[in-house]
Amino acid sequence: MSDKNNEQIQTGLGQTDYLLPTEAEELEIRSALTRRNLSAPDVDAAWEQMQTSMSALSLSDEQGETARVYSLSALRKWVVYGAAAIAVIALLVFWFKPENKQESTRPGITLLAQTEDKSDVTMTLAQGEWDGKRTDKTEERVVSSQSISFEEPVTDNSELPKVILMTTPRGKDCHLTLSDGTQVWMNADSKLEFPEHFSGSRRTVRLSGEAYFEVAKDQRHPFVVESSYFTTTVVGTTFNMRAYSPTDASIALVEGRVSVKPSKGKTIMMNPGQLATLSDKGVFSVSKVDTYSYTQRKDGFFYFPDDTMREIMVELGRWYNKTVVFEDANDMNMRLHFVAERTESLPQIINSLSEMDGVEIELGASEIIIK
Repeated sequence: MSDKNNEQIQTGLGQTDYLLPTEAEELEIRSALTRRNLSAPDVDAAWEQMQTSMSALSLSDEQGETARVYSLSALRKWVVYGAAAIAVIALLVFWFKPENKQESTRPGITLLAQTEDKSDVTMTLAQGEWDGKRTDKTEERVVSSQSISFEEPVTDNSELPKVILMTTPRGKDCHLTLSDGTQVWMNADSKLEFPEHFSGSRRTVRLSGEAYFEVAKDQRHPFVVESSYFTTTVVGTTFNMRAYSPTDASIALVEGRVSVKPSKGKTIMMNPGQLATLSDKGVFSVSKVDTYSYTQRKDGFFYFPDDTMREIMVELGRWYNKTVVFEDANDMNMRLHFVAERTESLPQIINSLSEMDGVEIELGASEIIIK
């Protein structure tokens, strides 16, 4: 310790203090004491001992120095390989580590989910018989016109197709005139399959979705609409048929008489002004209905004379292709009278609904939330 550190210094209070060593000086003192008490390692002896140990791994005494060199080389090689393997494994773990995806935590009940659907009305032409085997030769066309007639043959460069499939995406509808003069107004998110020309004893079409029919009269050839849930048979009449899912499958009769047969259960006969709704057990329940709302929808209006909020929002969600979420299940049973044109934008529709008493709706990028 230096003489400076041993000096006595008088403090302002008249007391005597000693200067302590600095932190760096303490570390130097400890290092010196450690070196004095411990012997330095013999590097040459340690290296010689390792070479002796490695020589024991030689294949034979005759290989001598060659075996020792091989052992050291192999050791270095395996160390390099091991380090590379560890690096690759660490990289793979980093790449393939599952992401912590944040699920939607919005409370409520989702009734209708947004879909990635086509934006155009399309017509698919397929070759082959209506009820027979069809070839793989198909062609899809985009339909630019909202109305299309099949009373004249569909022109095509190849052999005339026998089967036609019309498809409407969400947000668009289409008016068809079939070869027999029957008119069909297809709602959004629907498919109608029919022959280019009707033949045989029945005029059969197949529907998935919703459509309004004005059937051309032909007593000898009944008009049949098939779906996954029931089959409707008429001669000449006007009706609206819905077959999106088994939970809302129904038929509303505007004029004439129809027979409806569910997939399971008995056939029923319907009179004008009746609505047949398919129950969970596969049978129909029939009730009176104001058919004016169906004709208004056919003419381009949202018309809800006294419908539940659930029915209104499912219709709007399907037309505008939005997910519908109810935060409170009780709001689904609220009944409203609401009319609007289908050409209005969704913000306009939401603003009109929000002006009604007891209705609070939030419009998101992909959702309609009833709060």
